[in-house]
Amino acid sequence: MLQLINSLSSATDVFASAGGGGSGGGSGDGGGVIALLGYVPTHLWGSFLRRKAKNPVGLTLMIIGTLVYGFGWWFFGAFGFFVSLGAFVGGPAGYYGWFGKISARVRKKAKQEITAAASQDPAWNEDALKQHVQDTFAKFQSDWSAFNTENMKSYLTPNYAYHIELMLLALRQRRRRNNVESPELIETYPTDVDDAATNAQDRVTFLVHAKAHDVLIENVDGQEQELFANNNELYEYWHFARSDNGWLLDNITQLTEQKGMERADVRAFAQTNNLYYSLDWGWLLLPRRGQLFGKGKFGTSDINNHVIGVYNKLLIELYTYLPTTKADDTNKAQYVIAQVALPKRYDSIIVEAKSGGLLGNSFGSLFGRAPKGYNHLKLEWPDFNKRYSVYATNVEQVTAFELLHPVYMEKLFALPFKVSIEVVDNVVYLYTKDKKADYELMYSILKDAFKEMKL
Repeated sequence: MLQLINSLSSATDVFASAGGGGSGGGSGDGGGVIALLGYVPTHLWGSFLRRKAKNPVGLTLMIIGTLVYGFGWWFFGAFGFFVSLGAFVGGPAGYYGWFGKISARVRKKAKQEITAAASQDPAWNEDALKQHVQDTFAKFQSDWSAFNTENMKSYLTPNYAYHIELMLLALRQRRRRNNVESPELIETYPTDVDDAATNAQDRVTFLVHAKAHDVLIENVDGQEQELFANNNELYEYWHFARSDNGWLLDNITQLTEQKGMERADVRAFAQTNNLYYSLDWGWLLLPRRGQLFGKGKFGTSDINNHVIGVYNKLLIELYTYLPTTKADDTNKAQYVIAQVALPKRYDSIIVEAKSGGLLGNSFGSLFGRAPKGYNHLKLEWPDFNKRYSVYATNVEQVTAFELLHPVYMEKLFALPFKVSIEVVDNVVYLYTKDKKADYELMYSILKDAFKEMKL
């Protein structure tokens, strides 16, 4: 039952607050869509009735609402059937507060461990710890919304503070902000306690159950545009590390985080290269422009295994991208992308590896036609034209694009998988759909691009 609830309830944080350390995204296997349509509406209905009318009338209303909504999806075939299953779980889960009941054993064990630790060390006082979590929660939501990274340094570990700073920088580069309005901490309690032999190694984790009006806003040509918003409740793990006699927030993860999506090799790659890894945090940063992200949509697209850092004083990111989380599309549509925002602009350019490229059979190189607004260009190198197709909105910018140098393109062609390039304004995306692609190689060609462009 716990596994079923965890998989279906992933939409309780489809767009969790920035305090969620990851801001949602689907599960990558269609589960996010099913949860959004099935589990979430009835869970919220049941949760509302639990707070407002937990009596025979409330129970009756929960059952009726859940059944009507769930059976209503049966007219939509197999997909509707799975949505209805999510609905049938969501109603009772919200009404009876199953999350709390399931965690009772964990909660009791953690409380006992904190009590034992507090008998030897006042820093483990449970009431003081809870108050610290509440204070940190309030400050974090406010500082995240205001891009106040300096204030964050007072209550985050240095490592986590820098990761947060990079994420906020990425938001700024996309001209976005994530406003967490009216945050309310509903409940918090410890779930994991590590009273180590030395204080510096002490760790404690709290489950945070909260709600907020969460809004992602983008500035488009001087006008603010709301990209996504919700009022969903969220369930998150807040991980704290000991600092002298106090505690610093070291990480935030989702209760419903899909561990099956996590790639240990990518986490190791990030650590080795002094970069910062998160499983699904990149969803906030989903680009909206260009051909590569033309099918991207908030709530249905996924960015996972996100790596961010600085190379040669420029922000870089590597991640996997799923245009849609529909089950039929996840295996064939996943991209591995390496990107950098440059100090100069090139308008829009596509350098597409033939066969398996971005444009494919629909309107791409196989038919010699350009996307709308683009020109299809031939370069002077016969071998290059056999391997790649070039499209651009501004022909003159192509001649100034340094990555079209034969030496660099030969490096791309020598890779064990096909890599294409898209440039949108000042952002360069190196991308591939080949399953043989790995982050280490994508990172190496990104660094080669820096050399070629003399960055």
